[in-house]
Amino acid sequence: MLPKIDLPDLLFEVHSWTGFLDAFVHLGDGKTRMKDLATSMVALLVSEACNIGMTPVINPGYEALTRSRLVHVDQYYLRADTIAAANAALIAAHARIPIVQFWGKGLLASVDGLRFVVPTRTINAAPSPKYFAKKKGITWLNAINERFQR
Repeated sequence: MLPKIDLPDLLFEVHSWTGFLDAFVHLGDGKTRMKDLATSMVALLVSEACNIGMTPVINPGYEALTRSRLVHVDQYYLRADTIAAANAALIAAHARIPIVQFWGKGLLASVDGLRFVVPTRTINAAPSPKYFAKKKGITWLNAINERFQR
């Protein structure tokens, strides 16, 4: 029922609503002076999100999609702090949608129908060392082996 659309076009559309791509600023001075930066950012976001690398999004005939340009943008614009700022812009835009007020303050996550509260917002989350320390904890294979050894 949804219209067929390419992922880059969807990102440009979401940017027109939210301005989230404006959060990607240069490491040195925090400004954006590069022509067609949004195109380069969308290409990099698609390549990262789809885990395909840069090669499929490179187009030597278009300046914003040359290898050297994408490498430069990746090094100086695509950072943890700019990703966090872009996410904040998306969350703020999402919070302005009236029905969203019924879902809480944005600290909820839904995965495969399970709904649970996320205690903090962080990109530095890690497995619990209590259960997943080096050579410690249980895996699916270990659980099966332990069951059959009893």
